[in-house]
Amino acid sequence: LYEYFAENYTYDYETAASDKGYLEWLSSYCVFKTGTGICQEFSVAYAYLLMQAGIEATNMSGRRSYDHEGHQWTYVRMNGHNYHIDPTYVISDHVLDYFMMDDAQREAADCYSKDDFVICSHYSQEHPHPDYAADDDSFREIWDGRLLGFDHETHTLSYSAYNDDWQPVEKTFDYTGW
Repeated sequence: LYEYFAENYTYDYETAASDKGYLEWLSSYCVFKTGTGICQEFSVAYAYLLMQAGIEATNMSGRRSYDHEGHQWTYVRMNGHNYHIDPTYVISDHVLDYFMMDDAQREAADCYSKDDFVICSHYSQEHPHPDYAADDDSFREIWDGRLLGFDHETHTLSYSAYNDDWQPVEKTFDYTGW
């Protein structure tokens, strides 16, 4: 689904720049209908698709520490672990910095502090668990990469990353078990 978002949706810069109180008419339905959206729409649309695939998901928000800009992303629970996935960033440049993040990576990638995270739906009431901490960094090795694709038969994610000489190198990540 992350690859699907990268290939099929575009960011709506016009709406993002608008000062017309656009929050009243944003919806994940518009993402599916128009192929465009902003973070508030992408996070909900992505969570919806994940739930249809049987993955617990919701959307979460936070504010950047340096400018207090608000943002929303998707929060998932898989194999007993929680992760942040930000589908907005894969749309613009196919980066993996925002895929299956732990709390530390969420903060490192964009300065969103865990202290300011807010679940934006009724998910926390319907799916209570003791801590909404995303503390599994199993996907750390891909965070500096750029998505090339998924091979679902071999359970591998292909990505490019820079080596020590700053040359791009194609790599694979085995996601068996997720």
